Amino acid sequence: MLFFYAAMMHRKPTLSTVPDFLHSFAKRFAAHGYRCLLVGGSIRDAVLGFDVQDFDIATDAHPTDVQGLFRKTIPTGLQHGTVTVLYAGHQIEVTTFRAEAGYSDGRHPDAVEFGVSLEDDLARRDFTINAMALDLHTGAFIDPFNGLEDLQKRLLRTVGSPSERFREDGLRLLRAVRFSARLDFRIDEETRQAMQTARDALRGVSAERVRDELLKSLSARSAAQVVSILDETGLIGHVFYEDDSAQTIRYAASERTRHLDLIPPDLPLVRLAALIALCSEGRGVSEAARIADRLKLSNHDRGVLTTLLETGPVSDSQLQTNRDIRLLLSRCGPGMVQEISCFSAAIRADASGGLSERMERRLREVLAERPPLTVRELAVDGRALMHELNLSPGPVVGVILKELLAFVIDDPNRNSYEQLVDKARTIV
Repeated sequence: MLFFYAAMMHRKPTLSTVPDFLHSFAKRFAAHGYRCLLVGGSIRDAVLGFDVQDFDIATDAHPTDVQGLFRKTIPTGLQHGTVTVLYAGHQIEVTTFRAEAGYSDGRHPDAVEFGVSLEDDLARRDFTINAMALDLHTGAFIDPFNGLEDLQKRLLRTVGSPSERFREDGLRLLRAVRFSARLDFRIDEETRQAMQTARDALRGVSAERVRDELLKSLSARSAAQVVSILDETGLIGHVFYEDDSAQTIRYAASERTRHLDLIPPDLPLVRLAALIALCSEGRGVSEAARIADRLKLSNHDRGVLTTLLETGPVSDSQLQTNRDIRLLLSRCGPGMVQEISCFSAAIRADASGGLSERMERRLREVLAERPPLTVRELAVDGRALMHELNLSPGPVVGVILKELLAFVIDDPNRNSYEQLVDKARTIV
């Protein structure tokens, strides 16, 4: 893991804080008369004292010239000036200074112009805290939009006109939410007002990009703060419904949504499931299906949402016996213990809470016994049943297998070929 920090938090970064491999990387540019500057999030995070693992470089070298400087490159986005360089075991994204014009699709510039100044390049960026640069040859720190001062003030502010920045790319609306929640920064008042007036720009953003940014936002320290900002700016309807005039369920910050923060940040899907459960007034399963469609969730992520909302919050009192535990694990899947526990803690925070640590240990102990929890783990399969019972292929075979699974969950010792075939005969 790589680290590099500003000499003191919220102070200007210097060359002494830069990893050695970047120094040698920059010398390759300087030897051919090109500038090489560290820019964007790597500068921001270094100033804040965060670990920095992704390094973005800006240069006046044309993309084809960058390709000529290094043996191993990937043409990540040549039309937009970006080349990924494989160097010293790292992937370094290098982008040529550029200016952009027109965003008719609400995401990509209609025209890209190379050969502009560094200041012009920084002017196209979203927020001032992402528009700083460190010259890796001279050590000069370039900050034309006072991003360092905004970092010190813990303030999120766009570069230039906030309305223009948001209409260039509607996803910046959600990036503002994420940065504010992740860094615990106050949103500049003009920027916040523009988030409200320009929120229709989110309609032009693909569902996949909305989904990815939402899940990143829900991975921030406080999911409750994310919901609060989305609610206050009127973005929340556009996130979940595309058009907030069609909103049927009120997603809003409330006393209950603060319980989302009982769920660890590395479980954003569980936080989303809890938000749906807290706001949907008993319609969680159908609402989860609609949101999964809206955000184009993967089958896996859709399954996590559905499982949590169908199962509902679980407490110790519901798990009196090992059979109860096996039934829960069979319904949810053996890999969902933490998710079920955290989901339950958030939903039942005003009542008795979720699962205790003692009960979580019991669940893991039962899992360690490796009981059969799915049809696939039964000692017989559909083909064996058809042979033994002279059955034809059809839905009745699946029904019998489900009955046999319930039979085995009651007592895992019953999971033998002979016992299951005998039981199947009684079912038929």
